[in-house]
Amino acid sequence: MVFRLSMGNRFQRVELTMKDGKYVAGYKPSIAGVGTIAAIYDEHSFSDSRDLLVEIADFCVIGAIGMRGLRVTVGNDFLGPVEESRQHNFGEVQRVNPEQPAAHLVKIINEEYILGGAANVASNISSLGANCCLYGTLGEDSYKNEIKRLCNEKKIILRDFLKDGPTIIKQRVIAHGQQIVRLDFGENNLKKMGESIENQIITSLEKEMEEYDFIILSDYNKSFFSKSLSETVINMANSKNINSLVDPKPCNLEFFKGCTVVCPNRYEAEKITGIKYSNEWEILKKMGEVIFEKIGANCIIITCGEDGVFIYDKYNQNSSFIEAQVREIADVTGAGDTFAAVLSLGLSSKLDIYDSSKLANYAAGIVVKKVGTATLNINELRSSIKK
Repeated sequence: MVFRLSMGNRFQRVELTMKDGKYVAGYKPSIAGVGTIAAIYDEHSFSDSRDLLVEIADFCVIGAIGMRGLRVTVGNDFLGPVEESRQHNFGEVQRVNPEQPAAHLVKIINEEYILGGAANVASNISSLGANCCLYGTLGEDSYKNEIKRLCNEKKIILRDFLKDGPTIIKQRVIAHGQQIVRLDFGENNLKKMGESIENQIITSLEKEMEEYDFIILSDYNKSFFSKSLSETVINMANSKNINSLVDPKPCNLEFFKGCTVVCPNRYEAEKITGIKYSNEWEILKKMGEVIFEKIGANCIIITCGEDGVFIYDKYNQNSSFIEAQVREIADVTGAGDTFAAVLSLGLSSKLDIYDSSKLANYAAGIVVKKVGTATLNINELRSSIKK
């Protein structure tokens, strides 16, 4: 069994052999400056496949990062509505509302802002130790500065462009661990992004594209993506042999023809294909075939909630299903963002689509146990896999 592990923009060959009932990984470092990390894993034993996956996960995120004091090349470009921020108001319900008994009266205890939309994908990448560059538009308001502050704190490189309209805010009121209500701001009169801003984004990407190993296009149907912008970005990536992942909204699917991986959830897959969802193999395979016919991606991944993940790999003529790893669900907000982020890190570190999806499945299972939009760290991922 042989793996090629990403070390910056180079690779190491790792051979796994069976010895006394255990997998043993061994390799000799050939890149100056990686001896310390290499020594940790040289002749490292894996007691079973779960431990093996843990160590692969380390290499995907930590191993590819801590080697040298240079900019990490597991960099990802995230295109999408950066302008979305999520405000969480935490409080408690103490008594009946005298103005309207049917409405909750919540005493607010504290507030927090969390990155949302494509910025949540970037936040997940950052929390796992990788660098990322985030593209999107912001409104000319106070929330713009809040988003910039949060990106700076998380060491996310932000390429923001000024749009004609307010920043999108999703405000959640949470009491006793439960969401009471969600208020959405800034979506009443969404305007399409102008040609001038599209050209600025494309010009910037043309200068930086070769610095990235993977491109994620996160579509939330907030008037950010147009057919021309999407096609230009994907064609640019393909011309430089850079893989791309699209998390689409069904109405915009055909904007993203030619991407490497498309990753709808089961409800989006129903809308795209017109096929009623079921976790039966033949139904899922037919969904994959229809989506492939529409968009031509090498691989279609359908996230199936509590059922798991279905992989339709047209490139290798293979399909598989991974069962969900979670039994407790507190909040599904942002789980798709986490899945896309970890899947992309796995693929950009040269894991195959199955192992990358398995890692992403574990990661999504962690964040749904948390209230509100959440991220995870490598220690949580490691612990989840070992259980």
